[in-house]
Amino acid sequence: TLARADAPMLKRATPALVGRPLMLVDAGGAGAQVKTRLASLGWSVQSSIERAEGSRESRIVYPAEHRTGAMALAKTLPFRATLSVCQDNCRGVVLVLGEDAKWTG
Repeated sequence: TLARADAPMLKRATPALVGRPLMLVDAGGAGAQVKTRLASLGWSVQSSIERAEGSRESRIVYPAEHRTGAMALAKTLPFRATLSVCQDNCRGVVLVLGEDAKWTG
């Protein structure tokens, strides 16, 4: 089947190297699903998923030197995630999954 011209296209970015696996923090209930999908797209994801208090919105927190990787991750996600540079000595790129983290299809 051919894609319809008016169908939305899912953006897929090439996973970026940041020197360590992506850390997932599940604050909305979709951690296992998102981890599986990211891994299938070539992202290295930590084996364990951290848990946190509920959050409505997803966000990506990253050290300034990993901006390119954080932006590539944001383009890969089918849901919105705000980007912010960490203010302390963070350990790499962190994806905090809020209640809005829905990955269907």
